[in-house]
Amino acid sequence: MYKFIRMLVAIFLVMGIVLLARARVAWANHSVAPSLSAENHEMQSLVPAPGVDCNKDKDKDKDKCKGTVKPPSRDIIIPVTGSYSVGGFCTLSVEFSDPEITLDASIEDPLPGELPADVQKIRQGCLLTFYRSNQRLNELPPDLGNTTICFAGIPSKQMLVYFYDIYSPNPGWVALETTDQDGIVCALGNGSGVYVATFQKP
Repeated sequence: MYKFIRMLVAIFLVMGIVLLARARVAWANHSVAPSLSAENHEMQSLVPAPGVDCNKDKDKDKDKCKGTVKPPSRDIIIPVTGSYSVGGFCTLSVEFSDPEITLDASIEDPLPGELPADVQKIRQGCLLTFYRSNQRLNELPPDLGNTTICFAGIPSKQMLVYFYDIYSPNPGWVALETTDQDGIVCALGNGSGVYVATFQKP
């Protein structure tokens, strides 16, 4: 009799432990559910939109496949010292020692005048115009600042930077002293006018 009672107590005790363990597991699963849900949400947010394959030309969704990098502006106003890109065509390294100096830089297309006959023709250039207190300067005086203009060079070609003073009564293209380092050609750009980089024809 006592043996039977002991067996019943043991069975109830084991069943109680099992039920308690199941309850704790269920509670634990319930408590972690929000974090799992958040993780799933983050994972879903990283999955590309279905049906969009940016590697194929056909059925390309331009709005979903286009990048976020924008090309440099073709027309900029430079009020402070720094390095700038004008339309991705020329770069400027600018140093101003007077806060009243500004520089308007833009792509000039077409060019304001025919290039010399012995140089390779190009379509566009960079127009620089310096101002002091909103008054145009034909040339930036060295005591007020300094500008270097650079262009991408062409391999195996001896490039020269040319300047065209559009504000002169007798404008013409003038070859500037040019440096070429690692395929980048540069020249002093303190004059208001159009700059190009090209090479002489053979």
